[in-house]
Amino acid sequence: MSTIKKEPKSHFIKLLGKEDFNVFKPVGLSFLEAEFFRMEAHNHDGPYNFSLVVYDVEEYNQDEYCEGQLEGNAIACDGDHFSENGSGELRIILKPENVHWLRFFVSPFRFQAISHFEFYEPSGNLLKRIEGRSGWVDYKVPLQDMKTARIARVSIYFKIDFRAVVVDSFELGQWEQYP
Repeated sequence: MSTIKKEPKSHFIKLLGKEDFNVFKPVGLSFLEAEFFRMEAHNHDGPYNFSLVVYDVEEYNQDEYCEGQLEGNAIACDGDHFSENGSGELRIILKPENVHWLRFFVSPFRFQAISHFEFYEPSGNLLKRIEGRSGWVDYKVPLQDMKTARIARVSIYFKIDFRAVVVDSFELGQWEQYP
């Protein structure tokens, strides 16, 4: 029998908000204003940008539907023949002050163009870099850094293509102490 003593947990992540994009109408934009963040489309290789397109996952491609992760409306980064193959950045600027945790879902059908994800502090200092992948992208500020570090924005870097990156199901939270 193990004699390892577990210490009681002192903190938990309190959910600040969620966004699944189901209240947005399908349009092509260079930015999208949501309740908890602002999304911006940036093309680093030229004057032609890509669009942020709100689309119904099930209507567009039934194979892409993934219950609880990629369903209803999602956000797609759509290029065209002017911006194709450029270097794109989907910049997500968080509105709440003390965000310590952020996660979102990236479509497994459209992640190959993603180079990496970067999480930044308000000062612009890099907190974490995660290599490109699909599924849940999840970053939490370490508990010992909760008083000095917070997430102010995340950037997704990718090669612009037609429907290059699809994201959905954003959740953000902060560290809270148990009462």
